[in-house]
Amino acid sequence: MKNQTRNYIKEDEDAVVKLQEKFKEKHPEYWIRSGTVYSEHPAFEQGKNILCGFNEEGDLVAYAPIFPTLAADKEGAPHHFWMDILYNPFDPGYPEIKDQLFRGVIERANVLKAQYDGHPCILTTLQMMHHQDSMAFYDSKGFRETTRLLTMRKKLKETLPVRKNGGNYIVRPYKLDDQAMIENYLRADRAANPTNPLSREKLLWNLDNPWKGGKGYGIFDYSGNLVASVMTYSLEKKVYMTEEIFVTPPHQGKGLGELLLIEVLHALSEQGVFKAELEVKNDNTPAKKLYQKLGYITVKEECTLELQLGMDEIPLTKLFTVKLSGS
Repeated sequence: MKNQTRNYIKEDEDAVVKLQEKFKEKHPEYWIRSGTVYSEHPAFEQGKNILCGFNEEGDLVAYAPIFPTLAADKEGAPHHFWMDILYNPFDPGYPEIKDQLFRGVIERANVLKAQYDGHPCILTTLQMMHHQDSMAFYDSKGFRETTRLLTMRKKLKETLPVRKNGGNYIVRPYKLDDQAMIENYLRADRAANPTNPLSREKLLWNLDNPWKGGKGYGIFDYSGNLVASVMTYSLEKKVYMTEEIFVTPPHQGKGLGELLLIEVLHALSEQGVFKAELEVKNDNTPAKKLYQKLGYITVKEECTLELQLGMDEIPLTKLFTVKLSGS
C-alpha cells in the first residue's frame, strides 16, 4: 500500500495526540493539543481544513491543520491562513509525506481564497528558530520571515511586584457567563483589536475549550464597561497561560496593563500556580519592557513565516490517493 493522504476525521483524535507525543520527544518545548480541538473547532470545518498523511503501514505520520483568521470587513485587509505540519520525526518516510501534505495545504488554501474576493490571502506558519529543518523546509517553499514571537515566563514562587491601587477603576475577576458580559467583552475587544477582533463564534468556542476552567481578570470603569482584560487558563499542571491582554484606546497610557497583570500574578500565585506564560511580538518593545519589569524572562523564540497565495505558488501535482474535500 502506498502513502495516503486524506482529510481528518474524528476517529483520528487519538492518533493525532500520539503523533504529537512523538514530536514532543524530540522538541520538548512543544505543547500538546487535545484531539477534540481538531474535531470541534469551527475553523477546521469538520476536518476539511486538516490534512492527514499515512505511511504504507497505515500509520499517521504527519498532519497539517489550516486555521483561517479573517480580517475585519475592511476591503483589502489580508486574511491569514495559519498552518503547520506536525510529523513523527522518528518515521523515516516523513519528509516525503510532509511534502505531499504541503501541496495539499496549497490546494485547500486556494479553495478558501476563492471565497474572499477583495482580500489578499496569506499562508502563515509559526516555527521555532532553532528547528533548522523546518526553517529550511518553509524557505524552500517560498516563505519569508515577517515577525518573531517570544514566549515569556514568570515564576510565581519568586518575589512578585507590589499590588497597585486601582484609583478610579474597579479591578476584579469576572466570568463570561451571561449575554450582557459577553457583549461587554466583545465591544472592548473590538475597540482594542480593530483589525483582528474575536468573533462571537470563536469566543464561545474558547470558553468551551482552552479557556474552560480558566478565568478572566478585568478593569472596569464605574459605568461597568470593561476597559482592560487578561484571560487565564491552564496549559498543564501548575502552569497558566495569560492571553488576550488588551487595554481599550481611551484608557491606554495610564498604567492599566501593568496594574492588571500584577493583580493576575498575585491571584495565580494564591491559587498555587507555579508559572505564568504569555506571548508577545519581538518588535513590541513597550510590552516586552513591561513584562521584563514584572520579572518575565524569554523561554522560547518563534518565527512567523508568510507566503502570499496567488504569487507563484509551487505547482500542484496529483499526489493524492484520496481526493480532498471541497468547501
